[in-house]
Formats: sequence, structure tokens, C-alpha cells
Amino acid sequence: MRLRKEKTTITIENYRRVLTRSTLEDVEARCTYCSVVTRMISPGEAATLLRSNVREIFRLIESGSIHFSESFNEMPLVCSNSVRILR
Repeated sequence: MRLRKEKTTITIENYRRVLTRSTLEDVEARCTYCSVVTRMISPGEAATLLRSNVREIFRLIESGSIHFSESFNEMPLVCSNSVRILR
């Protein structure tokens, strides 16, 4: 008696959806670096837009690659105009 070998192919598809919600209200302000009135965003939202992480955003802030200002509670807010340029 001869056994028959069967070959099975399994395909797995993964999808990822990222939703961002800010706990702060939208803040529009004049960036002191680029002198443009723009939306100021949190470092977390900037990380999502750049498909990066918050640690990398702080590195970019320290290197001067993206602009920021500090909010009333000393939380840095990132200039969305400078983030858009990096995308």
C-alpha cells in the first residue's frame, strides 16, 4: 500500500490600525523657530506620525531637527510643521 503525501499552504495576513487621541486640546501657536502659526502636538502624536517612538522624538528635539515649545505644565509640544517636513 502506497501513502499519499499532501502539502498544505497556510497564508496569514496581518493588519494594523493606529488611532491617536490627544488628551490635550488642539493648540495652535506661533513656532518660535520657524515663525509659522501651526498646530502644536504631543511627542506621542509626533512619534505616531513619523512611525517612530517617543524616545526618538526627544532625540530629534535635542538635535534641533524638530521644533518644540514647553506648555504650561512643562510638557514639550512639537511643531507639526517641522514634523511634516521630516515625513
